[in-house]
Amino acid sequence: MKNFSPKTTLAAAATLLLTVACTNELTDGPDGGKGRIAFHPLPETRTVVENADGMAGGFNVWGWYVKDGETARHNVFNQATVMKNGDSWACSDTRYWIPNTTYNFYGVFPADMGTCTENGTLTVADFDATQGHDLMTATSAPMDGDQLASVVMPFRHELSKVAVRVATDPGITATVYSAKLYGMDTQGTLIRSTSGVSWTDIDDDDKSTVDTPSFTFDDEIEINASTPQDLFKDLLLIPQNVQGLKLELSFTRGSDRQTVQVPLDTSITRWTAGEAYRYVLTIEADAITFKGITVDGWDEAHTGGDVNIEDR
Repeated sequence: MKNFSPKTTLAAAATLLLTVACTNELTDGPDGGKGRIAFHPLPETRTVVENADGMAGGFNVWGWYVKDGETARHNVFNQATVMKNGDSWACSDTRYWIPNTTYNFYGVFPADMGTCTENGTLTVADFDATQGHDLMTATSAPMDGDQLASVVMPFRHELSKVAVRVATDPGITATVYSAKLYGMDTQGTLIRSTSGVSWTDIDDDDKSTVDTPSFTFDDEIEINASTPQDLFKDLLLIPQNVQGLKLELSFTRGSDRQTVQVPLDTSITRWTAGEAYRYVLTIEADAITFKGITVDGWDEAHTGGDVNIEDR
């Protein structure tokens, strides 16, 4: 059984833009290179993180260039680590733009994760969603090595954000003692290529159970209509079909202590990468209503369907 304490690396939206830019000092580099490649963030829009503070732990970058008129790819970054240093980003390897070339760059956050092939296929093997990492990947547009222009790295969320909230109807006070969330896959291998994204090594026969739940909540908390509580905070989970997901909740309403198991397969049948879902469990006078809520982006929700569990 695992207790979950998520790391606060959540970006505020589904896309993060970073730039790989040249310094103003066009000093000669190896092989006739002009302009050292450096990193800094772009300004924010509604779906863009402004300063990438949530990525302070750094990310990995790979890069290749092809000389004009040739097809051979030459490696320029091989899982180099990019860390924030004050208001700028510094790479563990210093590289220079090479004239008469075309570059491509690929990234994975957090750092120390992933591999990349020269054709741009990113792989994050044996990813464990119980660790709370906000897994993101990025692929740049092709860049002309003569232009010395900024390189936009559009990081995208590869996970789904899930929250479980318990509330009560007006006039009802309840105490929650524990909760278990189970029936999901929390480990898998991400493969992102030019043709799309997939998760492998997910075993439908090895999903978590009530005896081996993916996440647990063990704090005693009192809840009423004005003080709803999020049980697990924000969970960052592998996109997957949600049939078979369940929440076990132990609570009292008045003097009657109950333990119920509530299915989470509402009108939402699958979690999608880059979207957030909030399920609200409402404790009523004689029933429990579980509401599914989905989000168009990473941080705005609207209401979905209900599952009603009558008292026995």
